[in-house]
Amino acid sequence: MTQLIPDGDANVIFRHSLTGVSEQMLIIIGIEMPPDFVNANGVAAANDLHTKWATEMKTSVTNETTFVGATILRKEATGFLHFDSTNAGVVGTSSGSALPPNVAILGIKSTDRGGQSGKGRMFLPGVSEAAVDSGGTLSAAFVAQIGGDFGSAFTAIENATSVDDIMLWHEDSIVSPAGTKVTGFGVSNRIATIRRRYRRF
Repeated sequence: MTQLIPDGDANVIFRHSLTGVSEQMLIIIGIEMPPDFVNANGVAAANDLHTKWATEMKTSVTNETTFVGATILRKEATGFLHFDSTNAGVVGTSSGSALPPNVAILGIKSTDRGGQSGKGRMFLPGVSEAAVDSGGTLSAAFVAQIGGDFGSAFTAIENATSVDDIMLWHEDSIVSPAGTKVTGFGVSNRIATIRRRYRRF
């Protein structure tokens, strides 16, 4: 299914890398952009969002993690425009070994829309093994810390000149509205893992 991103609005893709892992990991956030936003300012806007995100989130991940950059994927009537940040990557400041690449923190975006269609998920890699016990539960202190970091990051993004609101875009099975404003978020106290299912043919 395809997300219903209105013309003039966008997804922001924050790219992360882990030491020893060849593929980048992504966090995607929908944004409603100002009607008077000028595309010539797209790269500068991507640089600004990358800086805001990395500045607020770097203390939550280890120095094995790099906030590589940000891409604004803006929808227009003729297709999508890509604006890639050009500023330098930012390295996490927490010490210790990072969790494996198939393990991440689960952040939950919430809106005023009821049901599962009113919630979105995002996965933050690179968290220290020391923050998780043997049962996969995060310490209360770390949940509070990362919750605060997420909150600061979202506030900074909302205050960016290229952003009117942070949005959760709906899929094409929902005709209207195209998206709902994100009004809050939470952090699960359990780590999320990627599970692969194999099918026999």
